[in-house]
Amino acid sequence: MKALKISGVSELIDDGPMFKALIWDELQEFERRVSGYPGTLPEYADGDIADDNLDYVRGWFELAVSQFFIGARKLAESHKLSISNEARKYSFEWYPARDSGVLPDKMTIHRYREYYEIDNPRSAALQLRELANQVIHSRILEPEFAILPEGGIEMNGFHLASDRECSRGILWIPWDCIREIANLLLTDDIVHSRHIRDGRGEFVQISQSAEDLEKPQAQLHEEWLSIAGNRNSLKRLKKSYLELSYPVLDIDKILDDQN
Repeated sequence: MKALKISGVSELIDDGPMFKALIWDELQEFERRVSGYPGTLPEYADGDIADDNLDYVRGWFELAVSQFFIGARKLAESHKLSISNEARKYSFEWYPARDSGVLPDKMTIHRYREYYEIDNPRSAALQLRELANQVIHSRILEPEFAILPEGGIEMNGFHLASDRECSRGILWIPWDCIREIANLLLTDDIVHSRHIRDGRGEFVQISQSAEDLEKPQAQLHEEWLSIAGNRNSLKRLKKSYLELSYPVLDIDKILDDQN
């Protein structure tokens, strides 16, 4: 029997709602595994070696979080997220490095807390893409969880620092925040999308939710400009492409504001 060959041209994450649902499902699968621990360990796990078994939990965590944020960044890069969702900032505790010239390496990463002022929390606010980039390029991605007496594991959160940011400090990401982001992605319904080309012929897309359309133009302008990369794109836009008949982002005004 010949294998069925499927061919065609596919855009990056062509079906946004389906991909958002898949991201949600993968996160739910991780939570199912940890809530059922140790019964969800693979058959080849050594039940007599508790520390080794917890390595599976750490592995599940790293795989789930990495997949989640790779998927979130792909959604953003393929314009499947609304302005409101991309511009939203999430607040976290941030701990400065004790000495920016002395950082944990592969031999000392298990003692990463010694390198940061964990007892001196400050605040930091990141957009989704910024958070995703730190996870994808993480040097420190360390979960904290509790094994419950009745069985199962409760996720508290994780410490995070990318290769670039670890010399400045480290973030604390509560697990409830991951659930919040996942829910916002799942329910982010794009109702309007504008496709244009800039002055060099490059594709530019502006996606908006119903929430976006209800916002004052000035607020929407500022949110769109705050998203990483949009300010550079603006400089190349041709006004001749932007004759809009819907109450969507007024690019003409943004261009004037930037001049």
